[in-house]
Amino acid sequence: MSRSHPDLCSAALRLHHADLLRLPPGAGPAEQHRRDPDADDWALLIDDWMRHHLMASENTEDRELAEAIRRALPAIGYRWTRTGIRAGRSPVDRVIAYSAAKPQATTEIVCAEAANLGERLRMLVLCDFESLTATLPTDVREVLSERSGSAMLVLETLVADARTTGLRPLLVSGKTVAGAPDVLSDLRTAIAESDEPLASRLQISEPESGISRLEGPWSSRTWVPHVTEYFSTGRSQVLIGTRALLGEGWDAPAITGLIDLSTATTPTAVTQTRGRALRRDPKQAQKVALNWTVVCVSPDHPRGDQDWGRLVRKHDGFFGTDSDGEIVDGVAHIDSVFSPYEPPETELADEINARMIARSQDRSEIAQRWQVGRDYRDEEVRSVRILQPSDHRGSEQSALTEADAARNGEIRPTPRHLGGDPGRILPFRINTATVVPWVGLRLILLVSGVALGGAGGTTLTILGLALWVSLPVLLSAAGARRARLYARPPTVGQLAGTIAEALRETGKSGAGPEAMRLRVDARGDLRCHLDADAQSAEAFALALDEAVSPIADPRYLVPRWSLPQPQTGLRGQWERLKFGWSTPQRNDPIWHAVPTTLGANRESAQAHARAWNRWIGGAEAIYTRNPDGAGILTACRGTNPMQMSSVLRTSWH
Repeated sequence: MSRSHPDLCSAALRLHHADLLRLPPGAGPAEQHRRDPDADDWALLIDDWMRHHLMASENTEDRELAEAIRRALPAIGYRWTRTGIRAGRSPVDRVIAYSAAKPQATTEIVCAEAANLGERLRMLVLCDFESLTATLPTDVREVLSERSGSAMLVLETLVADARTTGLRPLLVSGKTVAGAPDVLSDLRTAIAESDEPLASRLQISEPESGISRLEGPWSSRTWVPHVTEYFSTGRSQVLIGTRALLGEGWDAPAITGLIDLSTATTPTAVTQTRGRALRRDPKQAQKVALNWTVVCVSPDHPRGDQDWGRLVRKHDGFFGTDSDGEIVDGVAHIDSVFSPYEPPETELADEINARMIARSQDRSEIAQRWQVGRDYRDEEVRSVRILQPSDHRGSEQSALTEADAARNGEIRPTPRHLGGDPGRILPFRINTATVVPWVGLRLILLVSGVALGGAGGTTLTILGLALWVSLPVLLSAAGARRARLYARPPTVGQLAGTIAEALRETGKSGAGPEAMRLRVDARGDLRCHLDADAQSAEAFALALDEAVSPIADPRYLVPRWSLPQPQTGLRGQWERLKFGWSTPQRNDPIWHAVPTTLGANRESAQAHARAWNRWIGGAEAIYTRNPDGAGILTACRGTNPMQMSSVLRTSWH
């Protein structure tokens, strides 16, 4: 079913994530499924329900319910057709796409860039249209003005702000050249330097809201070259235009940045938009241009993330350097917290914007991240990012241990298994059978020393007391050494080493643990990939992502030994004497899923178990399709033994 109806199955798995549906047998939730269902998911599920139940039912109540749903759909941007529910443009999407917050955000970006670049600033702002020509729909007329989303509103906002009016913003479209009256007067003077007859016929209209137009017997074919030259020479440092006019064929190499306020997401439109700024400038050999996109998100509406979806589509298939210098695909190169599947929490907006401004301040660092001139393989490699919980950021909990110390920025994980000897993996154990003889021997030595008396007795007494005192210390020290292995979960590096070794042994990867690359980025997240061919890296990334995710429906499970919580005081001493120092919980282990690619058959599952015993410690793999294994799976399904979350990314090498 996932092959024939992938979108519907994904919606169902997100329903499972929200605890509204049991996990379907054989299903394995991935990163895109680990979030609550959105409006599109509900539309798919309701569509299936209506077509195959409500509309097919002879029950009057079912038909009435279907009609009620049909009437409610337009409010959230959907409509019922003969072929089912289809998406349209919701009123809230129009409000968000053309929000008045976007010109305000544009002003803040321009201010930040102007403070950084000074006279070198050449900012281009692209909009969908100059001004709305059609009448606004009734459903948004009370919250949107006819200028919302227009290039004219952006111009008015920049001219009205004392911080940006000095940058002499100018608007150009297919039918208008507009700006503050003094800017247009200067533009007319600049035109007169090359075409006096044309300049003499141009008139400046009366200002309205501080904006005038340069009118006369000319057209866009004539004014675009003049405005471009005026902007390129810096007499105007901010140019606002429409995507249709300043698209393919328009060239201004001096542009230092672009602010994209348009809603177009097709590959052609995105490539043309990016190309406006990403032009080499002969006058600036070290030019670094920045592309900005302004996004509005509303958490208060089921379709309040449509603008985020446009951002994701604009960056899909485009690589860029992230804050750590890695060249990655999609929105992750903008910020490591960005996911293509859902927008970040709105509480993070100020923090994210601050990071964007900070990153834009050092263009030389941005250039260095691209490492122009260095060798490259021109390969796309899948990688995994282990996201540490926010309260653990900056710490080494869960992801790192003393065994995974970072060297030269990279982490070198080591197996838990001491020397690879299966006989040494068990912690030191002393039980009743060995405690009684030892205690008896110490009592005999002590009593004998007292009975003999004299120098010999004194010597035996001292030896007995020394043995009495030292034995628990020695046992505790030996146990403590083993306890360090089992007192906390295995590291991500050890888990990754297990997978890399098993994949190589089963022939699914051409590289093993020596090819693992792990490092902690500036946010405290762990980045991991296999430095191998694309197929091996893909298999490794998918398996590691599955291994650190909640247990779904694996064919095999492997146990991990853990230490019981020690008792304190005399009771704790007695428990350690009775059951041993650092005894692992073999009767009640922690269960981990064998990744799908390694659990396809018994041979590969056994290979994973062998690697598991070397790197982490446990026992043989358990098959979950028999009664015993099914019972274990039922008990641990949905648990997350590593207590982590991960995301898959594609990077360029």
